Amino acid sequence: MKKRIPSGFFILIALALVGVSFLQGFFSLSYAQLSFPHQLEHLVNLELIHPEESRKIALNHGLVTLHGRYRDELPDRAEKKFQFLNLLNENFQLQGRKNRLLSKLKEAKEASILAWNYFVSIRFANSQRGRVILVPPSHKLPELVDGIICDQRPFQQFLSFDFVVERFGGFISAPRLSDVPATRQLLQEFYEELQSPVLGIASESLKAHLRAASSLLEEAENYRGIQEHVHALRSIFDHLSVVAHGLEDPISWSQEAKVRSIRDYYDSLNRIIEVGQKLIPLQIQLDSALTQEDESIWFFEDSVLSSRELSEQDPDRFSIWFAQASQTWDQFQFNKGHSFKIPDQVRSRVLETTFRSQELSPNYLNYVMTLFPFLIMLIFLVVSFSKQLKGMSGGAITFGRSPARLMQKGTSKITFQDVAGVEEAKAELQEIVSFLKNPQPFLAIGARIPKGILCVGPPGTGKTLIAKAVAGEADRPFFSMSGSDFVEMFVGVGASRVRDTFDQARRHAPCIVFMDEIDAVGRHRGVGVGGGNDEREQTLNQLLVEMDGFESNEGIILMAATNRPDVLDKALLRPGRFDRRVVIDLPDIRGRHEILQLHAKKIKISPDVDLMKIARSTPGASGADLENVLNEAALLAVHRSSEIVEDCDAREARDKVFFGKERKSFELDQDARWTTAVHEAGHAIVGKSLSHCDPVEKVTIIPRGLALGATYTLPTKNRTGYKREELGHILAMLFGGRCAEEILIGDISSGAQNDIERATEIARRMVCEWGMSKKFGPITLEDKSERAGLGGSLSSSVRSDDTLREIDKEIFAILTEAKKTSEKILQEKKALLQKLSDLLIEFETLDSHELEEVILGTFDSEKKRKSAETLTPINTENIDHDNEDGKDNKDKKDKDGKEKETTQPSHPIQEKSGSPDKDGEKK
Repeated sequence: MKKRIPSGFFILIALALVGVSFLQGFFSLSYAQLSFPHQLEHLVNLELIHPEESRKIALNHGLVTLHGRYRDELPDRAEKKFQFLNLLNENFQLQGRKNRLLSKLKEAKEASILAWNYFVSIRFANSQRGRVILVPPSHKLPELVDGIICDQRPFQQFLSFDFVVERFGGFISAPRLSDVPATRQLLQEFYEELQSPVLGIASESLKAHLRAASSLLEEAENYRGIQEHVHALRSIFDHLSVVAHGLEDPISWSQEAKVRSIRDYYDSLNRIIEVGQKLIPLQIQLDSALTQEDESIWFFEDSVLSSRELSEQDPDRFSIWFAQASQTWDQFQFNKGHSFKIPDQVRSRVLETTFRSQELSPNYLNYVMTLFPFLIMLIFLVVSFSKQLKGMSGGAITFGRSPARLMQKGTSKITFQDVAGVEEAKAELQEIVSFLKNPQPFLAIGARIPKGILCVGPPGTGKTLIAKAVAGEADRPFFSMSGSDFVEMFVGVGASRVRDTFDQARRHAPCIVFMDEIDAVGRHRGVGVGGGNDEREQTLNQLLVEMDGFESNEGIILMAATNRPDVLDKALLRPGRFDRRVVIDLPDIRGRHEILQLHAKKIKISPDVDLMKIARSTPGASGADLENVLNEAALLAVHRSSEIVEDCDAREARDKVFFGKERKSFELDQDARWTTAVHEAGHAIVGKSLSHCDPVEKVTIIPRGLALGATYTLPTKNRTGYKREELGHILAMLFGGRCAEEILIGDISSGAQNDIERATEIARRMVCEWGMSKKFGPITLEDKSERAGLGGSLSSSVRSDDTLREIDKEIFAILTEAKKTSEKILQEKKALLQKLSDLLIEFETLDSHELEEVILGTFDSEKKRKSAETLTPINTENIDHDNEDGKDNKDKKDKDGKEKETTQPSHPIQEKSGSPDKDGEKK
């Protein structure tokens, strides 16, 4: 038998190599904290090292290795030399600062002269000549005695104030409505000249007049009568006159600093005087230090300089060089008495002058370190292959093992009490729980409990949760996995994992095996381009055999979940494999209320929160959506430093989750706001006028999400179907926004794109699916062709071109009738449409009772304004944004369950009573 190399031998080799590396570092690395080559000149200049112990060893390519030792204590000579460098650095910094301030002073002087000439150009119709003293001369510094003396050179291309006075006086003497735009434009142009950065007004009182003039110019665009315009334009002229007259006296420019450039000039002047006062004593100290260090020699960037030459260097280069010297000086307290050895340094004047030469001695450790990486790689390969060879027979490669995660008996704390809104599904699964708890009564009577249960439903409805609840109720082991866990690139791995999963399940029977997203492995076999995936089909075949093979799997219940049962193989769905299909649909109003109550137990929530109202206003929401609403409400409560979730938090969280966050910072011009207000007012009035539309809950023009405005409705009951008259009212409300634009604005916008799209879809389904067309009668005209690759074949459409044309005509007739209904209502209530649009422009949002008061003529605007002023910012955002559809109003979902886009960027989009469900009945 061959002798085996002991495992400790490799450990010993590794430790030996690590020790060699440590010894090499001990001898080659320095105890001192150095960063060569920058500190080398400073070490010599400041006399921090012993010159007699400094030596160098010549290497190839002009490099050397340095040896040396720090002094034990600082000599007096070193401190004097460092003080000289510090004084020189401070002098350079103050001189540089003074030069920069002089440059700013010159710029401020030029800007002040330009500002005065600009003001003279826009103030006087006739050019003003001569000299003007803006800033008197200063005698505190010799180079600043000039002050600011301006030779007036006005520009000719500007609008002068004298001309404005003449034109405005002519308008005031005989005001006419046709002259209002020209006069307002005249004042606007002069206001823009005063606002110019060339002038740069700095006086807060004058800027207040400019702001007042700007506000009045914006408001004047909305006035109608001539008296309103005259009063507004006179106020604007008065404000501009105050500004023009306030700048006439050039003396006030310097005394009160009414212009920004004058203020900057004085600021720079004061700072220059301050720097000059600091420079005088510093220059005296520096002259004394230069006298003492006159014979010193300095190494500066590989040059040898005297003290006088060092003081004449470029300030920026010296500043960087001194920063390194200061760092070296500060590190001396840590490095004193330490030796150092630094390899690979470039030759310099310092080395040639200070460090003496030494012969190179061989370093055998370098040869050992050259072989070190190869030895490490060899040890790694030997250890890795030895472990793999020893573990091959024991299953080191575990690709075929089951990926299922086992939850042992007694560990699951989820029961049916933690599941709400799916009472029918819980009733069906109660039999499974009873069988797992006590299978004897079922076996005694000869009943066979379902082997497989397929949970079908949209995402987020609780399919995985209810499977865990079954395991928790029965208190049995629970295997959990995903269908994608079986799909691998290695052939046979999926089938092997299926066998291993059921082997483990037999050992823990009775138990539950839950497979989420089973459509990843259970799709139709033999379809797709070029045939199916062989590995996936082998996995599916093995699953079919395990579920209905020769071996008995008594006590094993397979639960699976999917939201796409149409793509599953028929052999997988037949009785004997999946005997029962449990539909877990989106909850209705009562179910949503129960789900909210269940999740509300986990957070601190106020009794004032109306969970039923939130349930009514969230049609089509899944359990996951409702949990997210309450979690967002808790986050909002924390954000406003509250210890409990209030009703305002819950409502704002609902709106944020389903409609997006309010974008109050998104600015719109007045024309866009008016168009949005008219559009939304049209929807609201038509919705309130027709009996079969859901009640309008709120109208707003505040952007939320991608919509610039919205009209929200709140359903009063679950929708199980729609009548033809109800659909007609819904279509009329959809056209309310477009008709309002035509009536009140006289033009149309692109904001009705989503309305037209939804209305066309409803009309098409009325004709093609629901048999509501008088021309075609009760017949379906929808093309139900199946897609290739999903187990079916392509079928051609049976509709002729003539039929398609007739369908289009019928759809057009339905839409035209609905639009006429909407136009008739809005024409009769045009005054109400104008009033409601104005109120939306002012208040931005009106809720249901306020909208009712507007219609009845009892709305109190003053009360609304006072209420808005007393609201805090968080309350102004927490207005009800209830959606419109009932529980089964799923027009926003396509055939794959994906939500359709209900908003479009950059245009006002409305949320209104939507179209009915695609099948016209409750899902």
